[in-house]
Amino acid sequence: MKILCGRRIRFRGKRIDNDKWAYGGYLLDRDGQVYIASPWLIGSKPSAWLVDQETVGRWTGFQDTNSCDIYEDDILRAWESDTSYWTGRVCRNGSGEWQVRLFNATRWAEDVLWIVLRDRFPRVEVIGNIHDNPELLGGSHE
Repeated sequence: MKILCGRRIRFRGKRIDNDKWAYGGYLLDRDGQVYIASPWLIGSKPSAWLVDQETVGRWTGFQDTNSCDIYEDDILRAWESDTSYWTGRVCRNGSGEWQVRLFNATRWAEDVLWIVLRDRFPRVEVIGNIHDNPELLGGSHE
């Protein structure tokens, strides 16, 4: 697990034109449309893609056990042991801290994300997100 410090803020959102993920900066135009702007030049100019506002999520600044960036609305699998795991959604709590709402068959548990990554589970992996894989949460859990 890596905790990456710094002021770089990144977002992702599903592109309207092809339903693929775009990564970069968040832009809102005068008409209220949301774009994700690439931080890299593509060809000779920067690029921005119109995205579905409902899919936009901010990077948490954390990576999972496999060095995969963790974004808002990702679904994590947190292994307690080789045979026991929980699944949960990354979101923010009322204080604005990143948390993971862990789900199993009997209850929800809400834990601050960095505690889950650092102390609670030996292995944590991004296995999907609520937009592409809502079935991974076992139903519609808000």
